[in-house]
Amino acid sequence: MSFSHSNSENTKISYKHNFKKFLDFAETTAEEIIADYDKLDDKQFKRKYTPIIMSFIGKIQSENYSPSSQSIALNTVKSFFKYMNLPLNFLPSGRRYVVFHNRDIKKEEIEAIIKDAQPREKAYYTLMTQSGLRPNEISNLKIGDLEGLLEENTPIPCMVTIRQEATKGKYKPYFTFAGQETIVSIKEYFQREKRTDLTTEDYLFTKVTKDKETKKTKITKTDSDLISHIFRRTVTKLNNEKVLNFNNKKSEKANRNELRLYNLRKYFRNHAGQAGTDYVNFWMGHSLGIDEHYFSQTAVADHRKQYQEKAMPNLRIDTKTPDQNEQTITDLEKKIAERDNQINEINQKFTKFEPLLDFVSDHPDLSQLLKDIAEGRYVYIETEKTSPAVAVPMKVMNELIKHPKTNDEGEKVVEFTLGEIRKLSRELPDIEQEDEHSQKPEGKKTKSKNQEINQTSKRETTEPT
Repeated sequence: MSFSHSNSENTKISYKHNFKKFLDFAETTAEEIIADYDKLDDKQFKRKYTPIIMSFIGKIQSENYSPSSQSIALNTVKSFFKYMNLPLNFLPSGRRYVVFHNRDIKKEEIEAIIKDAQPREKAYYTLMTQSGLRPNEISNLKIGDLEGLLEENTPIPCMVTIRQEATKGKYKPYFTFAGQETIVSIKEYFQREKRTDLTTEDYLFTKVTKDKETKKTKITKTDSDLISHIFRRTVTKLNNEKVLNFNNKKSEKANRNELRLYNLRKYFRNHAGQAGTDYVNFWMGHSLGIDEHYFSQTAVADHRKQYQEKAMPNLRIDTKTPDQNEQTITDLEKKIAERDNQINEINQKFTKFEPLLDFVSDHPDLSQLLKDIAEGRYVYIETEKTSPAVAVPMKVMNELIKHPKTNDEGEKVVEFTLGEIRKLSRELPDIEQEDEHSQKPEGKKTKSKNQEINQTSKRETTEPT
């Protein structure tokens, strides 16, 4: 019976559940109903079972079932009688309309849910948000259904193909797309779960189960009911922690939260809408009606362009809102201004060193000069007449000490001019020192030698240090 309407697994379950409920209410079986038809004429059969069905619908209504659920229950029973060629009197069709229990989910709420999720659920939620797929379709996806997923550089946006046997009702195959965040989260899930040696025929999302008979573990696809249960548990936890804020819709026979797994699919519908209604409906697996004859369903490049330019920017989960972007720009501009002020201060300080840099550029041997000074090959001489101090090579100083002069008072003095120092510096050859320490003047010895010779000059008084 259920196969006449759809090959969907959920449809089968729904029909079986509703028909069993009717049989329990009527306190009979399908075989007994068929047997009654053989015993009774059409008029008697109609008078017996039409009131039973009407009473059954009245019971369903009293149990606060939604109009849509009431309609499904009635159609289930009517389908059995129709396909078994069992006559019934007129039964009014139930008014089928949707009561929306779920509200629009916000991006901040999706971020909070994904942040709290495990790698598998994080990838599942992200894919549903950015592709608009139904939970059951995602659970039936294989790795080969995602374009280039096993490649290092997976195309972005990534085309996701929904095979006909995986679609709702198995009515036709179609495709949608997923963004960068989806691909990254899926590959992180593979890595965290150590799923290696993957093939295109492996299911995208899996779970480990234990066989009841053999007690052996096996890997199977993750069913959508499990993911839905985990999602409900997560949002309830976050609601209790005041991270999320939503109302629970509770009745005697139903437990509907405002935030459910299907909210992610609804988020796709709301935020991918700029690509156009036909594109969005096609990506979500909806029937386009008569427009299917005029809408291109094979131009993948055109679909990819529409998704990339008009849908994907609005489906990014970790992007900031316009207000947050403006604040970020303001903060960056402030930091840039501060950095410019620092650069200006450095430039002003650098200007003071320009004369020194000019001097260094004019004296390529400056580094050797500094090395000689550090090794004690120069003596600083500074008097009241010479400022700043003059660096006299030690070899020149030693040469001058060897040839002291006698002043008018008969004292031995070392007398020289700056010109003589420059002349001796050019004429005296460099002396290679065998012992590095022997060339460094010892402070005490230099001091005693200076006490023996009163070093005075016509232009300056010297005092080696």
